[in-house]
Amino acid sequence: LCTMESNLMSRVTLLTNCCTAMGEAIGRRVGMTGSQLVLSDPNPQRLATYSKQLSDIGIKVHAVESVVDLSKRNQRSILLNEAKQAFGRLDYLVANMGENNIRGDLMDMSATHFDEVMEKYVTVPFRLVQDAMPLLEESRKGCILLLSSMAAFTPFLDCGLYAIAQSAVVAMCKALAASAASRGVRVNCVTTGTVTGDGSGALWDKPCEQELKKLCAMVPAGRIGQPRDCAGIVSFLLSDRAKYITGENTLVTGGVCVRF
Repeated sequence: LCTMESNLMSRVTLLTNCCTAMGEAIGRRVGMTGSQLVLSDPNPQRLATYSKQLSDIGIKVHAVESVVDLSKRNQRSILLNEAKQAFGRLDYLVANMGENNIRGDLMDMSATHFDEVMEKYVTVPFRLVQDAMPLLEESRKGCILLLSSMAAFTPFLDCGLYAIAQSAVVAMCKALAASAASRGVRVNCVTTGTVTGDGSGALWDKPCEQELKKLCAMVPAGRIGQPRDCAGIVSFLLSDRAKYITGENTLVTGGVCVRF
């Protein structure tokens, strides 16, 4: 089973929103490199199904089905307490914040839309990091992995609010890395490009066949990415092989140039 970065052996990873396409790919990869997994998702039924799939291939999993809303402090506390009780420690936090459901021109967005997007992609991961920090510091191997989108660098008309939030995630990575360094905790970010199932709500997220052909022609790699294309770099950045890497934002874009 553990044939890749075996230095995740016996480590414990907390993965949120694990039943998105991206979450499932990350959980499978990190689990197959030896990490034990603590999983949460807003959908308890999907969580139970996914957890069983991982358990069936030999991955040690603890699914916290009672936690469905990470914006609530008591729910975050339950999640972290269960991680500690299940495995005695927490080494890694992968803050996957799920799918973007708010699209449209930026000038048409309401205050409610703005607050919802910012809470989901900025406030919740920040609060989760704060709450998890004591356990991660105790680990002495602690690492936080944030997920962002190339919309942070190249905004799209129908995903303006999402783009603002993703830019904030990239900035949050750098600020958290500076703060967490003295605690022995690393913080990095993986930014996805044209990846099907990335949850961005952009054109490539769930493309039709006609759109897919046009998009492939624009990507130097010649295809749209899959969540599994991002899972490997997540596993690497968590591992001891990346112990001198912190505060970095790694782009997985298939060669699409999104920043200069």
